[in-house]
Amino acid sequence: MAEKSVSQMLKETLFYDPKPATVRLSDEELAERRKAEEARGKKAFTPPTRQREVSKALRAYGKMVSSADKGGVRIVED
Repeated sequence: MAEKSVSQMLKETLFYDPKPATVRLSDEELAERRKAEEARGKKAFTPPTRQREVSKALRAYGKMVSSADKGGVRIVED
């Protein structure tokens, strides 16, 4: 009997369900959640406990490029 490869063993032992999970909420629940989120003001729709430091290099890069919807290209001033 031939030995099995690692990929063959994984295929036999793992189950993968490619269907994405779905969450169903009523329109009322969505409206309540939106209202609560918008009450947070400038912090609305951002993670509540996010503590992110942006490096100086990334800030400088951000000042030199356009946004992704404009192609994300470098801005060269004449």
